[in-house]
Amino acid sequence: MTEAHTPPTPSEAQALGSSVRLTIRLANLVRTARIYPDKHPALSFGVRVVTASITEVFHALGETEIHFMGRRLNVNNHTIRPPKGMILALTELAEFLGERNVGGLVIRDATTSTDVAEAISILFAEPGGGGPGPEVLNRRLTDAGIASFGFSGIRSPFADIQKLNIDPVLGAVRLYIRGLTAMKHLQQQGGVPSVMLELNRISRGLIEFYEMSPEMALTMMLESEVATYSLRQPLHMAILSIGLGHRLGVDGEALVHLSMAAMTADCGMRELPDPSVNLRGEPSGNERAWYQTHPLLSVHHMMQAGRLHPGVRRRLLVAFEHHLGVDGTGFPNTVGAYEQHPFSRFVRAADGFCNLVAETPWQASMSPTDALQTLRLESGTRYDRVIVDHLEGLLQEVLGIEDEERTDPKLSH
Repeated sequence: MTEAHTPPTPSEAQALGSSVRLTIRLANLVRTARIYPDKHPALSFGVRVVTASITEVFHALGETEIHFMGRRLNVNNHTIRPPKGMILALTELAEFLGERNVGGLVIRDATTSTDVAEAISILFAEPGGGGPGPEVLNRRLTDAGIASFGFSGIRSPFADIQKLNIDPVLGAVRLYIRGLTAMKHLQQQGGVPSVMLELNRISRGLIEFYEMSPEMALTMMLESEVATYSLRQPLHMAILSIGLGHRLGVDGEALVHLSMAAMTADCGMRELPDPSVNLRGEPSGNERAWYQTHPLLSVHHMMQAGRLHPGVRRRLLVAFEHHLGVDGTGFPNTVGAYEQHPFSRFVRAADGFCNLVAETPWQASMSPTDALQTLRLESGTRYDRVIVDHLEGLLQEVLGIEDEERTDPKLSH
């Protein structure tokens, strides 16, 4: 079944089917390469089959772009829903490529078995965990003399929503619900490859959504009734972190990493019981000790994946540091002076603001203005003063929210 603005003709649909066969054969080749050593007959057979499929796709469709979109494929802007029996293989392939920050294939010409075998070797030379991305991998293909195909980046779900001409408000709601679902899967399954790939896609969608309409994105961040706190808080932190990063010149893949760091910073909370403590009040010693373990639990949880690519290391740092104040207070305890990663300071401020404006079982929500005043009072100690300045500037420029104590002339003298 295919979905597109203009449905494919029967001959086009048959040609598109060749792309589905290619992805299944490529998935089988990746499985085989995980089991057998180089030059094993099973691996050589898989390489020949994939080579024939790439050539078949090129002859049927010409230059072709294939993108993995969850349980679907997007082939030259036609969305294909593969048969159920193929979904597991496609999902495994999408996860394998997604761990290398790759979201699709670009076919430019017929190819050879030598080129396919070399490309598989290049992919397996990377440990995964969030990199190195299509640009680096394509340079390595070029260095190896491979020009017949290449890799493309991970596409955001919001890009598909825009292509289908869906109303932006409805598209934003769909993206938000998809984000909440991803946070639920993170809590239930942890940082398994499929969940991290979905967080990558959601991050790209949130970035595109923010760049299209900062006002709509930040308004969504203030919503506090559509889902439980534990699901919406990481998503809201990501939206506000994207806004801060965008304002301060963070862009490209770094902005994706910042969003993912915000969404995973508190993933260690999944190992703790539901909180019954007022996290803004004065918890007991046991309650405080309970809560203050979660940054270390988050780090431990993410390290179990065993893939410490630079993107993963940033997320580890943010998980460890995002409850530390710029003056060294907070938790976990550190020995001596500690210089935080800039992303940690973004997420610290975003977490603080989003927590203050949230309606939760253990605290009443503050108005955005009161929350800004609280952050202002704690800037230089709990929060980075420059980040708070930019947070206030962002909310004032986009939503008209400002710290009244800083703008009321009666209060400034």
